[in-house]
Amino acid sequence: MGNEQDDLASNFDLFIRDFITKGVDFKMAITTTDGRNGLNGLMIGDTNQLTSTAAAANEAQFISNFQNWIKVGTNGSGTEMGLYGAKSFFERYQSWARPNAYLAVVYVSDEEDFSAGAVADYTAALRAIKANAGYIKPYSIVTTELVGNQWETIGTRYIEHTNNMNGVIADIHRPFYDTLSDFGGSILNLLDTFPLSSTPIDNQIRITLNGQELTSGWTYDPVNRVIRFDPAAIPDAGSIVIAYYRSCVGGI
Repeated sequence: MGNEQDDLASNFDLFIRDFITKGVDFKMAITTTDGRNGLNGLMIGDTNQLTSTAAAANEAQFISNFQNWIKVGTNGSGTEMGLYGAKSFFERYQSWARPNAYLAVVYVSDEEDFSAGAVADYTAALRAIKANAGYIKPYSIVTTELVGNQWETIGTRYIEHTNNMNGVIADIHRPFYDTLSDFGGSILNLLDTFPLSSTPIDNQIRITLNGQELTSGWTYDPVNRVIRFDPAAIPDAGSIVIAYYRSCVGGI
């Protein structure tokens, strides 16, 4: 993973550039796939230096900090546990994730995940971080096809976990320049959407803005279960009401 860490660091500016120029309020943190006791989910570096505020104060230092801290090295456990690492991180730092912000979790590994337990358990743990799981999106940069490197294995568990939450998958052999550009654009696109907590019956949705019904300026994406507003019609989160009928589980 040494080469991949170098590529991720050198192309980070491409990923974060639009976030900075568009004034997006963000915060970042780094952990590893090392699942050994005391190291599982441990934060690497200082998350306070990986925020939009830090970038505005000293952009060059912000980028340098990320580039240095993302190079976590290759001397950790050979049994990679990325799913367990992410779960452990949010258990260690329970107040880190802001309740009203989107959460993008990016997994990077050239080997299969060997976290104990079923993938569904880690998906459920990630969903439980927010009241509305639609605000969480996993991204996986993993081996999707073997190309002859004897140490690599296909990341089937990362792929399953990411697909469980309609996330985005990229092959680790694809140029990081392209992958990070695509991932950055995908995350930015979340900012004009409002996720629904459940699937509406027959896609029947009613939206009001300050008490007035909106009949245009928005569309419903049933695949990702989000309301997407036109660029010129994005309302403040606290000013809209989205009403819909949803299916109930169980009997009366």
